[in-house]
Amino acid sequence: MKRTLLAVLLALSVPSAVMAQPQQKPLLPKMTIEEFVRQAETRPGFHNGLPPTTIDTFQLAQAQTDPQRTDMVQKLYELSQDRTEGKIVPVRGGTPEKPLGCYLGGKDTNIEFKSGYKDVDGRTQCEWAYDLHEFIVKNGGGYDNYRKYLQGATSGNEMNESLRSYAGGKDPNDAFDRAHVPYDKQAAFADTWWKANSQAYKKTILPPKDWWTNDAVLDGNNLYTRWEMTDGGKGSSDMVSWRDADIATLIQKK
Repeated sequence: MKRTLLAVLLALSVPSAVMAQPQQKPLLPKMTIEEFVRQAETRPGFHNGLPPTTIDTFQLAQAQTDPQRTDMVQKLYELSQDRTEGKIVPVRGGTPEKPLGCYLGGKDTNIEFKSGYKDVDGRTQCEWAYDLHEFIVKNGGGYDNYRKYLQGATSGNEMNESLRSYAGGKDPNDAFDRAHVPYDKQAAFADTWWKANSQAYKKTILPPKDWWTNDAVLDGNNLYTRWEMTDGGKGSSDMVSWRDADIATLIQKK
């Protein structure tokens, strides 16, 4: 009897927090957009540029809390809203007189966007442009990588030789080809991104989703590279030539 009573008293004296510790789920580490993309590419279904079959939107949201991303998105947004200095409107539109689109000045390179993408709020479009650029760089593309590849060239007029390829076949040793992430791969990433970030995209039927991804790929490249040219300190003639050639290739869905 005494032993039973003693056991009861001991049990009552132990704090309940010690007796029953609630099982806590481990916190997921914060992820950069590059880490999210790398993880997404390892999932079933992400082969040959196809998007993963499942998307962890919570992890994507974590990837989008990076301070560097926030700062860069703000810079892109300020450029996208510029209506006074002519930095962005000539190539992107966005006014009643010149609707949102991609305008490189040629007959086949002036495109007015017709999909629901044109109705997305401007800050979301800038978030998309940043994440697309990170995806492109991670896959070996972008102007900075292009310059690195050119440094490895040893003979001839490197700029002209490189830009020649965008009108024809692929050359694995060509700086332009190496720095160009194919349209299909970018469109697959666009489908993944917009499904995770836009209910309107997920529900869209007409125009079809590929209209949206096409507009998004062109605009994301156009907006980010224009920022590099105007505010990013890369406005050389080489940059202009590379940029126009790269976007013209995407317009051809190559």
